[in-house]
Amino acid sequence: MRAVLELGEFVSSYPASRLPAATRQTISLLILDLIGATAAGLRSPLADAARNAAVEAYGEGTISIWLTDNHSSVVGAAMANSAAASALDIDDGHRGAAGHAGSGVIPAALAVAQAVDASVSETMVAIALGYEVALRIASSRRVESIHTYASGCWVGYGAAAAACRLLGLGA
Repeated sequence: MRAVLELGEFVSSYPASRLPAATRQTISLLILDLIGATAAGLRSPLADAARNAAVEAYGEGTISIWLTDNHSSVVGAAMANSAAASALDIDDGHRGAAGHAGSGVIPAALAVAQAVDASVSETMVAIALGYEVALRIASSRRVESIHTYASGCWVGYGAAAAACRLLGLGA
């Protein structure tokens, strides 16, 4: 529990002005990479099912479902965008984490950013912190205790961190 509190404090108190220009550039590339992966997976059975489920389960809303004319709630759009981005398993990867942070963190951050009308700068900080949290958790797992390499076991922490930062929540 202490580690979660420390990560929460880190995310909520990180000064936005400290995000290096090189990190901002990397985030721009990660977003472009994820949009490319989304475009490639957009018409896959997984992405089609996720888009339909998003609207059915979470309703229509104002948040964009990427590369379509569809909109859903924050959760619905994040889910549909994440599914399309990861459908072909060509999204970004991290060797230490043995998985993909971007397809969870970026769709969640962009959906919340759209909902709260966050600035580009605020959104970039949230994405950077989401990656940091997700990858710290994934990379800290003891190798002998890993039963699956599914990113879904740890990427949600990063998505939550990014969303919380954009919502201005404390630790």
